[in-house]
Amino acid sequence: MSIDVVPVDFDDPEVVPLVEAQVREIAQLNRLDPWALGDPEHYRFPDGIFLLARINGVAAGCAGLRSSFQAHVGEVKRIWTEPRCRRMGVASAIMETLERVWAPELGFTELIISTREIAPEALALFESRDFVAAPNDPRYGFWARTLVYAKILAA
Repeated sequence: MSIDVVPVDFDDPEVVPLVEAQVREIAQLNRLDPWALGDPEHYRFPDGIFLLARINGVAAGCAGLRSSFQAHVGEVKRIWTEPRCRRMGVASAIMETLERVWAPELGFTELIISTREIAPEALALFESRDFVAAPNDPRYGFWARTLVYAKILAA
């Protein structure tokens, strides 16, 4: 099995179904209507990047990295793996590429990511990658159960 992680446009035809499925899954877990998919411009270099992971050439997962409200802090967004590809290392491969390649390229020395208590797999992934609990970002004020994790990147 080969996992390749490559930069793509947020609105790339291979990515759109993945992001739409992620939005539906999150909306179902939160018992909410799906919200907008996001602005593709947030994920265009040099402001950000969007990655697609493929297993043996087939789309398996995705994630974005964009600027936060602090210049040196990047925010990981939209990390998601196709259900059929879970527990195969896809999310770890994406996170490794974000942390080691793209965060430094974009000038980020710290990463943040948010999730909810209802996503234990996400919590386990972040903790396995040495992310630690951080104060809830004011932007998520109406999401009382939003959990924010942060990681200082090695220089």
